[in-house]
Amino acid sequence: MRELEFLTYQETQGSGKKRPELKLRFYTLEDILRDEEQIRRLFPEQAKTLAEQGEERAEGLFLANQLYHPKLDAATKRKLYAELIKLLESDDYFSILLYLPFELLPDETEVSKEALRFKTAAREAFLKLTQVVDPFENYNEGDITESERKTGTYERCAKILHLLAFFLERKILKLEEVLEYIETENDPIISYSFLSGVKLAVVLKTIEPKDAFLAQNRVLAKIPATYKINARDRGNEVITPARAKWLKERADFKRPKNFPNGEKFLLGAPFSYRQLEDGEIKRFIEAFESNQDKSFNTVLVGGSCLKGYNSAGSDFDMVILSKDKEALREFLNRKAELAHIVFNYLWVYRSEEEYQLLLNKLALPYFRERYTRARKDALERLEVDSLQYRLLHKGFRRVYPKDPTTRDFSELDVREVASGSTFFETGYRVTATNLYFSNVFIPKL
Repeated sequence: MRELEFLTYQETQGSGKKRPELKLRFYTLEDILRDEEQIRRLFPEQAKTLAEQGEERAEGLFLANQLYHPKLDAATKRKLYAELIKLLESDDYFSILLYLPFELLPDETEVSKEALRFKTAAREAFLKLTQVVDPFENYNEGDITESERKTGTYERCAKILHLLAFFLERKILKLEEVLEYIETENDPIISYSFLSGVKLAVVLKTIEPKDAFLAQNRVLAKIPATYKINARDRGNEVITPARAKWLKERADFKRPKNFPNGEKFLLGAPFSYRQLEDGEIKRFIEAFESNQDKSFNTVLVGGSCLKGYNSAGSDFDMVILSKDKEALREFLNRKAELAHIVFNYLWVYRSEEEYQLLLNKLALPYFRERYTRARKDALERLEVDSLQYRLLHKGFRRVYPKDPTTRDFSELDVREVASGSTFFETGYRVTATNLYFSNVFIPKL
């Protein structure tokens, strides 16, 4: 369990007198949901149901952590497949297929019952994910301007289809069955995503050029001649100060040459283990004391500073919870949009009673959303916050060099799938699989 519990802070005032010791406690809700003792303490009425689901997720996370080892033994791999099958067959978590390391996908030589069941579950999840359309830049650099967000003029894709080559390579899918599925759907975005995936498959030699040519012709014949892809026109773009800063950072960026401390992929945990500094703790205390009359003695803290991939000058994101009933009601009305704050921010508090009250007010409504659009949107928000923005776009590359022991797709230059993106790197995909197990989880009551 990641925590800095009962962290004591004592400051000397101007008079030379020391203030009473202040004890703060730090948790993320996702950590609590994998700790039976904490569940029973904080959610006594729902403890049995929450603990059962949390224990299962904790087992999956433990096995996913084994991916950091150079080679998985056969027994561990079978157990990991068993845990992944549960997610792939669920209605909530099948999107983990997008992030699995390609090397983990079983090939024809793996014939254990778990490997065979995994292939079946992966095939079904792949076909379901062809219906999931996202901004192309979510999986590249996150380069979407505010203007494009407002107008919806950014490029979209069904990202799983960009990974088609790897599922064909492992014989999990056949080109013809995917092609028939695409023709049935007859959606231009899905069709173009398929064509992009076919192009990468040809480059990687998992599809013969003649088969690719025939498939492309069949798909193109179904796309209306009047259809146009959202093409970017930034000729008259107004560069805001924030965007100017982002563009400069991108232009000046240099990837490190060595792994930090000689160790690989320490981002398996979403928050760093570093000791918070006095100045940082002081800010939390000031947040408590400056809002005592109007706010709870609890703040929620997030941002790259806690996720372990901040740059110099990065700041914390801090949420101060108002005691006003209308403000809390408004927070809950936006619960899908704010799910990452409730589940993946650190709860910093000094009143156990108040903390338990707030946890129940904010968390239980998520647990009670069983089969709703709100639940789906909340899980998607957790996925985007933990695995995409900004870990994928810059965080991972800021901390880690390229790993020369794994396949490098950046030189393929298949722009249609952003083959140079961190999304294709094994190190990122191992970290993302771990983060999916740890951070993309909302139990059901």
